[in-house]
Formats: sequence, C-alpha cells, structure tokens
Amino acid sequence: AFDGGIRRSVPYRTDPRRRNDCDVYVPDETRWPGPRPVCVYVTGGAWIIGYKAWGLLLCRWLRERGWLVVSLDYRNFPQASVTGMVDDVNAGVDRAVHELAERFGGDPEKLCLIGQSAGAHLVLTAALACAERNDATWLSGVKLLVGVSGVYDVEAIAPKMIEMGLPRSLLYRLMAIKDVEPLPDGDGDIDGDAETNHEASEDP
Repeated sequence: AFDGGIRRSVPYRTDPRRRNDCDVYVPDETRWPGPRPVCVYVTGGAWIIGYKAWGLLLCRWLRERGWLVVSLDYRNFPQASVTGMVDDVNAGVDRAVHELAERFGGDPEKLCLIGQSAGAHLVLTAALACAERNDATWLSGVKLLVGVSGVYDVEAIAPKMIEMGLPRSLLYRLMAIKDVEPLPDGDGDIDGDAETNHEASEDP
C-alpha cells in the first residue's frame, strides 16, 4: 500500500514466515528530484519486540528533507538469534541499495545507516561483518553510520542484564553463544554460528 508518501510492507526476502519487509518513505519528486540520498533505519526493541513503524516520526522528518528512507523489520528473538537478525539487516540493506534505491529514485552511493538501541548494535555488527568478509557491495556506499542509544559491548553489559532478571541461558541463546540447547519450536538458527564458546550455567 502507498499511504502519504510511504510504501508499506515491501518485502526484502520472500520467506513468508519471516518479518523481512520494510516501509519505504519516498520524498516529493517535485521538491526533491532524484537521485536522493538513501537512509536505512533499523529500530530497537531489546532484540525481542522491535517493529519498523517505531521509527515513523524520524523517517518522516528525513523524507521531508529529501531523504529516501527504508525502515527495516527483522526477526525478533526467539524467531532468530542475533546471528539471524544481523543476516536480515544485511539482506535488507542490500535490497535497499540494489533495488529500492533505483525503483524510488535513490542514490546508492550516498547511503546512511541509522540504528537505535538494539538496532544500532545490529547495523554496526552487520557492517563490521561485511567488512571482514569483504562480501557486501553496499558497504562502499556508506557515508554515515549513526548509532542512537546503541548497545555496542554486550559482554560488558551482560552481568547487568542478568542482574536485572534476564536468565543467563536465555541471554546465551539470544546472542547465539554455543553449547546452549535451542528453544522449542525454534527455526533452527537460534544457536547460530558464533565463535564464542561458553558453558551454559544455571540461571541465577
């Protein structure tokens, strides 16, 4: 649907079981003729309750200033671990750069990534992972990466998260740390392929 300059729920992957779609905020062509800079926004939500529409006000503000904005949804835990979420973000940015930018008049070489809270962690992790593997063609177009209230050192804050009531074993599953049994009815990627290896201890 196209509503007031917003193309809603555009899929960036075809698997209907996944929350892999996005809202595209398209500037007024009469005021902002293309090609326009592209912003990909990744919302927060403690990796559990994020939703793409939470960025509505910011995305509208950017659109009104000539940005083509793509607000991503991604799988939340327990549908996926952080490993799967990062993979979703990578796929969403790739689609935004290679298809949606061309379709809606964006310039893939003028790319800004914005992540909020857990979204900042995911977008930065996706960018770093792609840089290490040297396998993302969208990375060269990134001119700005903005993290808002981001979580960047999970290891450092893990004790506080556990102290506040998050079970240790659940944290390990969320962060795709090995040697933890997957949750029932998971989609197979809860364990992920993280290199870190810890023994799962009893919940405090």
